[in-house]
Amino acid sequence: MIDNNFGMKGYLRMHNAIRRDLERLESKAVKLTNPGMTQVLKLEKWFNFYWEMVEHHHKGEDRGAFPMLAKIDPVFASHVPVLTFDHNEIDRIVDEIKANFAFIRLKEPLQVTSGSYRQLVIRLVLLRQSLSNHLKREEAAFIPAVARNFTLQQQSAIEQGIYKRIPARQLAVMVPWTLQYLDAEERGSALAELSSRFRYLYNVSWQKRYERLALTFNL
Repeated sequence: MIDNNFGMKGYLRMHNAIRRDLERLESKAVKLTNPGMTQVLKLEKWFNFYWEMVEHHHKGEDRGAFPMLAKIDPVFASHVPVLTFDHNEIDRIVDEIKANFAFIRLKEPLQVTSGSYRQLVIRLVLLRQSLSNHLKREEAAFIPAVARNFTLQQQSAIEQGIYKRIPARQLAVMVPWTLQYLDAEERGSALAELSSRFRYLYNVSWQKRYERLALTFNL
């Protein structure tokens, strides 16, 4: 249950997208029992995009959110070493997945073998499990700490500041990527929290651009 004094909804939406998108990717990969190279390349493109979103989020936590909160909240500070270890372990698994994709692409361009593809799927499953466990640990520490130290108004200001610091290129895909996993009411509420400029860009450009991108790794 989310603390009523926690109002950083963008954070929750990001975590929801991280979970849901990887679940979809893993499910697609598992169902491809005898994939061809075209399908593997689409999976790789999807995975690379997914990891770009997650890595940007993790770097923001490691360099900004976690150190800032640890300075003012000793309880949260005690959790930071475990959360940092989680990030490093997730990075390691991602490196192995990228190596799996590269091996298949470079060494098996004509015929994807079941053994190499099975190793890829095993690591995708491991990544999903590791990320799921990490997100639970992080939310159990981060959400109460933010609620203890910042008012809802301050939390809203913090999130608006984060949006302003994200490069426009990143926002153009990150916003529609996260909003795709919300129902219509939640999506409307999320858009209402954005500035009028960002809402305009979402409606006239960002959503269409993301849909075109998603088609390139649609299996």
